[in-house]
Amino acid sequence: PVFTRSLIIPANFKAEKTIKEVIDSLWKDVVRGPKEFDPKQYTKAREELMSILPESQEELPPRRMSDSYDAAVIPLGSDPSLRDRYSTIHGGVRIGRLLEDMDVFAVHLVFKHVLNPRQGSDLGSPFSIVTALVDQIDFTGKILSNSDIKMSGHVTWVGRSSAESTLWLEQKVDGEWRKMTEARFVLVARNPLNSGSAVLNPMKTETAEEKELFEKGEENKVRRSAMSQDSLFLLPPAQEEQDIIHDFFIRTVNHKARSFKARIKPENSVWMEDAKLKNLIVCQPENRNRFNKIFGGFIMRQLAWANTHVYGKCRPYIVYSEDRKSTRLNSSHARYL
Repeated sequence: PVFTRSLIIPANFKAEKTIKEVIDSLWKDVVRGPKEFDPKQYTKAREELMSILPESQEELPPRRMSDSYDAAVIPLGSDPSLRDRYSTIHGGVRIGRLLEDMDVFAVHLVFKHVLNPRQGSDLGSPFSIVTALVDQIDFTGKILSNSDIKMSGHVTWVGRSSAESTLWLEQKVDGEWRKMTEARFVLVARNPLNSGSAVLNPMKTETAEEKELFEKGEENKVRRSAMSQDSLFLLPPAQEEQDIIHDFFIRTVNHKARSFKARIKPENSVWMEDAKLKNLIVCQPENRNRFNKIFGGFIMRQLAWANTHVYGKCRPYIVYSEDRKSTRLNSSHARYL
């Protein structure tokens, strides 16, 4: 795939932190909240933040893309115990684990974009930043489990209550950072109780590079809006789609039996139901995030890989992911290649 985006790195950017340091800082210094599982205490603490939630974008100062830039390292090359958490049985890297880190890092970038005049230094953020979807991820080449991985990125587009974070994933190979993938996350801002939307700082673009990145973000928004209208709940299947469905039917029905239930599997094919997997995961308090929710990636971890393994009877490789929604636990879905 062709990577079409660059990142705007501030001239005074300091050395990157580890991903653990970024996540710890995000929860302790930005989001804050109760350390123990107490829904009542959590709700009370979040309700108190409603008073410092901005009511309109007019009261928020514009922000540049460089304001949200950050980078973090997953030190697989120097931390053997951490390497075990990311390694597969084949010596590669667990994509599901990387997606979790990328998701949290994308949220972190939006929190860096936010500058709220109402918020004092002793208070947590009144924003709840939620991942709406992973717009697109392309995986190129094999990701090694014994070399450091660097995530970097910044916010590249902002609407009223939604933002797009663009991330790069690089790995140190022979002493040099080599780009492995690029990802776009769409995130939405909610109020402290996650019961309504919140406004974000508008984006200020000055350079030609900034304007180009912002325009691409706007184009993606229009594209996603058009795709959302392509639904069976709104429109009937196009003629081409009807022809494909009918062709599948003709090739898999027993013409002698003349029955919808009498099916014939074409040669070198697998019935969908034979590759279907189900799982039950009992989520405990230790699996929650700071918003007292279960991260959708935790539920979906490795499911696409397992489905493909059952279908193809061999080791699959994830090369592409898109439209991975995780705003609500009961509505998570994704498309993988």
